[in-house]
Amino acid sequence: MKVRIICARPYHALFIKQMMIRDSDAGLVREFSKGGPDFTIMNAGEFVADVSTEQVTNQTSVNVNFK
Repeated sequence: MKVRIICARPYHALFIKQMMIRDSDAGLVREFSKGGPDFTIMNAGEFVADVSTEQVTNQTSVNVNFK
């Protein structure tokens, strides 16, 4: 599975790099040139939820879109 990771903080990028199995540079270029990633993970750790919104009780925000 081709996964693109977008992080706002460098230490998050380092953590996720250790968690994933990474292909060689040539393999990455070859696979991503076939149409991009199968899945994108966006780590927006600086984004906080608005607690003044109804039923939002905390600033943590976790969003998932499988389309």
